[in-house]
Amino acid sequence: MNWKLTGRYMTFIVIVVMLVIFVNIAIGTILLLKQVPAEETSPEQFTRQFQKELLVSGRDVTVTKAGTAAIQKSRHGCRCWMKTGRNYTA
Repeated sequence: MNWKLTGRYMTFIVIVVMLVIFVNIAIGTILLLKQVPAEETSPEQFTRQFQKELLVSGRDVTVTKAGTAAIQKSRHGCRCWMKTGRNYTA
């Protein structure tokens, strides 16, 4: 009788451990698959991405239309200081 109780107890422990492992794997998989780039970007990320919107020809620096739209859309781009010394406010 003692072994029967121990066998049931061990079976219960194994089932609980397997259930916890399964739930952890499922949650981890869901979190990995749901990783979507956040809409909110940090000012550093905005600056790195914005460099694609600058056109440099000789001494002239121009912002593309998409860059102007990105500045107006972004909270971080409200005040951009250009190298020319002018403040660009969207």
